[in-house]
Amino acid sequence: MENTKRVRKKTAEELADPDLGRRLNRQKEILQASLDACDVLAARRKKFIQDIANNPAISGRSRFLREARSPVELHYFSLYWNCDRGPGPIHKIVTHSHCDAGTVLRLYWLNDPYYYQKYRLIRDCPESERPWLRILRFIERRFLRNDFVTAKVPFNPEPWVKPRNADAKGAIHEIPEAMFEPIHSRKKVKRL
Repeated sequence: MENTKRVRKKTAEELADPDLGRRLNRQKEILQASLDACDVLAARRKKFIQDIANNPAISGRSRFLREARSPVELHYFSLYWNCDRGPGPIHKIVTHSHCDAGTVLRLYWLNDPYYYQKYRLIRDCPESERPWLRILRFIERRFLRNDFVTAKVPFNPEPWVKPRNADAKGAIHEIPEAMFEPIHSRKKVKRL
């Protein structure tokens, strides 16, 4: 589970944080709850999704991402996609009309939005990072519009959030307030 793109090394200040162990444990709990939301899928379906996410030799990934209608299946795929293999499938998931708000919020925080605060425009970002910045900015816009069909996958960004003034120095782009709100499985959403 949790095949995410490379992880930024923690700064000396982050490593010195006396709450680091607690926050890491809390992150594990939240990620486990995110995985547990997929328990509604049959074992055979889970295996199929893991295979198309993990094995480049298996065809059907694009078709699956294009034709999926289950927010839980899209979420499960996002758990197993190794982002070092590229942002394409993640872009397809976050732009998919059936993607759950919790899935998108999880992808947002696991892709370190604080790193990208120093860029006002996508063109200001190094070319190799632009696809990820596009995804993060798209997620922000989607949250501000609240255009999710479901919000059943729980995700709480709290242990990923830094104190509000921690990155004020050098931050050009402000993370929207909507990104700090947890997704609970019973949250009301706008119907498309």
